[in-house]
Amino acid sequence: MNREEIKHSYSMREIVERYGFHVNRAGFIHCPFHKGDKGASLKIYPDSFHCFGCGTNGDIFTFVQLIDHVDFKEAFQSLGGTYEKPTFQSKLAIYRNRKKAEQRKREEEKLRRKRELNNVLIDVYRDYMNKSEPFSEVWCDCCNALQYQLYLHEILKQRRGEEMREMNEFDADSILDDEVFIELFEMEDPILRSKTKCSSSEERNSWASSRILKRF
Repeated sequence: MNREEIKHSYSMREIVERYGFHVNRAGFIHCPFHKGDKGASLKIYPDSFHCFGCGTNGDIFTFVQLIDHVDFKEAFQSLGGTYEKPTFQSKLAIYRNRKKAEQRKREEEKLRRKRELNNVLIDVYRDYMNKSEPFSEVWCDCCNALQYQLYLHEILKQRRGEEMREMNEFDADSILDDEVFIELFEMEDPILRSKTKCSSSEERNSWASSRILKRF
């Protein structure tokens, strides 16, 4: 692979995580290029990095050079670079890496949108609980729906492979879908019914006392 092919094959985040650094939600890591970085000051962009503490910046090759203390040629070769004419196999590997990168971006965007919808719905259900009479049918419906959203909220935060596969099971008719979200604000009665309801007032009181009131 040549220089441009390597850049298309690897994102800056992939290279950083390869060296064991954890990128936080804001896209920062603790800078390894200067001492005393108490707060994460090195920003990770899609194809570059920049430290707001010491000013170090560059691309994936620069990062490998600085971390491994090597010159450009060694960094280039360590990332799969070659000065030979690309073969069919190398071109195929580049193509697959590009497809993986595109798929990862789509999944990240999908996850971001689900998080936004999830946060809005949590606020909506809590708001209607505050407006409703405690232990009424509407109140219990909101409690059930809120618990479901809080459960999804924990899954969305962790971003683990198994949990992401579990999230895909909700896509067909999940309360997180865009259509359901839009309906929430178009319905005359804006309370969405939970899939699991309390069947009696006694069960409602028992369930609410043991699980819901502890959270508020």
